[in-house]
Amino acid sequence: MFGMFKWPICRAGRGAMFLWLVLGSVGFGVIKFVAFQQIDLMIQLGFRFDALSRYTRFPLWYIALECAFDIALVFVAIARLHDIGKPAWWLAALVGIAGLAAVPGLGFLILVALVLWLALLFWPGTFGPNAYGAHPLGWESRAQYEAQMQALRDHVPPGKTS
Repeated sequence: MFGMFKWPICRAGRGAMFLWLVLGSVGFGVIKFVAFQQIDLMIQLGFRFDALSRYTRFPLWYIALECAFDIALVFVAIARLHDIGKPAWWLAALVGIAGLAAVPGLGFLILVALVLWLALLFWPGTFGPNAYGAHPLGWESRAQYEAQMQALRDHVPPGKTS
């Protein structure tokens, strides 16, 4: 039913998502230090809700910046889901599980959401093209990847004898 609604988002590997999270944490750490004289040494591996949960403590520009980062992270997470061959609706389930942790008695769901988020971050993508686009590194299949690796192992650099 939802097959006709294709996202224009292709695929992103593990490195792209990890880099986005680390650079976002470092960037927000620098902004907090320069603007608010606060030192934030934590690397946040998820969405940022500091300013949204305590909006009276932060200026509007910081809240807008945090919202922009979260929206961009949604797109990166969707691209990451596409890389492992899953639809974007899985992100809604992941955020829903984390949201249900606020219900009294369901606090353990935050650990479930954390494990699922880390799985999204570290799960290897599918080899070759899938329904969401070509492989981010250009391989058409696992066989092509194995052939390239074997060719690299068999290659003798010029000037060297075997």
